[in-house]
Amino acid sequence: MYRHLPSSLLIQYLTLAMLLLFSGGSTTMASAQTQRQAVPLEFAVGYNAIRANAPVGGCSCFYMHGARAEVNLHLHGWLSAVAEVGGAHANSINSSGDGVGRITYLFGPRITHRSGHRLSGFAQALFGGAHGFDGYFPTTTTSSSSANSFAFSTGGGVDLSLSHHVAVRMVQADYLYTRLPNAAGDRQNNLRLGAGIVFRIR
Repeated sequence: MYRHLPSSLLIQYLTLAMLLLFSGGSTTMASAQTQRQAVPLEFAVGYNAIRANAPVGGCSCFYMHGARAEVNLHLHGWLSAVAEVGGAHANSINSSGDGVGRITYLFGPRITHRSGHRLSGFAQALFGGAHGFDGYFPTTTTSSSSANSFAFSTGGGVDLSLSHHVAVRMVQADYLYTRLPNAAGDRQNNLRLGAGIVFRIR
């Protein structure tokens, strides 16, 4: 036979059960929020390769090899601000043995998705400038071995966390647009690929 519990005791049991349930749910939610919490500040360094072409209009395509470094400051939610400096150089890009180098300095917003797992993905749009050097930059009236122009980049990448403070940037792919003089439209549409390591300050 079942014994009936006094109503006051039943209320106490129900209250205790609700408190335990709420406490457990709150702990789970807090844990999930902690897992998804954005890192306040990140530094990244890595290798990058830029697929470019010369002369304009053809595809005597070549790769410029170099490195880049960035600072990523978390602002709110998935949003952060990125400052990036990158450089790359190529030798003997044509039959004349000419080389070319380029440095970019870019700033802009980044959106990062952190699911609570080790992988996180991001997308960004950066604006700034480019400096070309050690090359041939012709205009309609003259030419120079160096030049400056507007630059724009958009793309994204994937990071794999190794610990709370270190991650590997498995891949990053960007479209990079510059307007360095070339006497043929003064535009360069490039594909930039890279990988590296990320240091996180919590």
